[in-house]
This record gives sequence, C-alpha cells and structure tokens, in this order.
Amino acid sequence: MKTWICILIVVFSLLFSMPQKAMAASSCAPLNIRLSTSQDFEIPINNGKGCAEGSVFNPTWLSTIKGTGNVVSPEAGTWTIEGKAGGKSISFKSASNIAINDAVEWEAQAQKFWRNAIRFDVSWSKNENTTLKIHLNANL
Repeated sequence: MKTWICILIVVFSLLFSMPQKAMAASSCAPLNIRLSTSQDFEIPINNGKGCAEGSVFNPTWLSTIKGTGNVVSPEAGTWTIEGKAGGKSISFKSASNIAINDAVEWEAQAQKFWRNAIRFDVSWSKNENTTLKIHLNANL
C-alpha cells in the first residue's frame, strides 16, 4: 500500500512539473497561471493585437476559476480582451474600453482536473507595436 502511495506521489509531482507542450506555429506569449498568487505578464503587441496562452492548474474537477486583472502599461489607449479556458469562453464583467489600472473581473469554468488550456486575445485602440503589461490574480 505504501509503495502505491509513493508511486502516485511521484507520478503527480512529475505531471505537475512537466512543461506545457509548445503550441505549433503559435506566436502567443506564454501564460501559466498559478492559483492564489499575484502574477505579472507581458504580452507583445503587433499592429494593435496580441495574445497569451498556456495553462492554469486546477486541483479539483469542474471548478470555477475567478480572477482580476489590470493593465499596468502602456498608459495610452484602451484595450479589448477575449478569452477561452478549456475551449469555453471566459466571462468578463467588462471586456472592452479597459484603461490603465482598470480592474477587470473574469471567470472561467475549468473543464478537467490538473491543467486546463487558457488563452487571452487582446486588441489595443492604437494600431502600433508595444508590450502590454498586466497584473493578474486567480483563485478558485
């Protein structure tokens, strides 16, 4: 019995520490969200558009992941955001005309245990190149 428990612990720890498979032909910034932490992300913006994709760890089955985020920079312009988690749309309280320091609440239904694919697509009101810096919190 102890042997099986040890094997399960090793398998789960290996799965949790495995890097996500690289998405084929994806130019999105990497995004690996950890629950119950505050994180900063940078998304390269080309001609006013950019994306970030990766995963969010989910310790339970079919749970709701809630979060807040805000734009740290650039200071000019406004943003529109769309997102998907596990293939389903992420719900946003306000997803357009987001300015610097505006708090944006979001909610996603995790579809499976362990890791769920997540992707955010952003559009800037300016058709220029920059780096979008965001601060993100996520919780169950």
